[in-house]
Amino acid sequence: GFPAYRKWELGRAAEGPVKHVVINGGEHEPGSRKDRFLVARYPHRVIEGAAICAVTTGASTIVLYLIEDMLDAIESARTAIDEVTASGLLAGLEIKVALAPTTYVAGEETAALEVIEGRKAWPRKKPPYPGQAGLYGQPTTVQNVETVAWVPGIVKNGADWFRPGAMLCTLDESFARPGLYEVPLGTPLRSLVNDIGGGTAGGRPVKAILPALSSAFLPASALDTPLTHEA
Repeated sequence: GFPAYRKWELGRAAEGPVKHVVINGGEHEPGSRKDRFLVARYPHRVIEGAAICAVTTGASTIVLYLIEDMLDAIESARTAIDEVTASGLLAGLEIKVALAPTTYVAGEETAALEVIEGRKAWPRKKPPYPGQAGLYGQPTTVQNVETVAWVPGIVKNGADWFRPGAMLCTLDESFARPGLYEVPLGTPLRSLVNDIGGGTAGGRPVKAILPALSSAFLPASALDTPLTHEA
């Protein structure tokens, strides 16, 4: 939930002759499918958002970090990178794909940096933060796939176009209508579960919600909690 504009401001203000942008598609949450969908279906939009981030922060390299089993997304990303590079639209920017192992911790931003540098997916002690000393010890802006996919539209249409904002939510096979859904921020979990997802696949009522796996536990009353980027 850290505002993208603040992260980009920090990246722009960071001192150093070489800066990087890492687009974190290390989507290791069980059941989540949003990042692989965006990269597989809209790779040019992700790349354009990453390029805007790089130009804004003064970075010269972009690394698209994907899980090694995202086969469709990897193929789509590499094809799009070749197309955009050949077009000359990325002049002055180097972009490549780095593959992450399938372990959950590899999605943590500093663990991603370790993998890109050729080491095990172990998180780094912070501080320093990636914006200060990230990839190869140089200032690095780490941004997620979903955020940069929105950037081209916001730049083209203005900030009001995106308000109040939206997010992608994955409903797995435990729901009556599984799938990937885009919903406005502020949508209650109850609406997502019951109205969009059709309730549970077996028809049993929801008694509790466990968001972010074991990171938190909420009673059934949490179904009325509006969705936010912090959730």
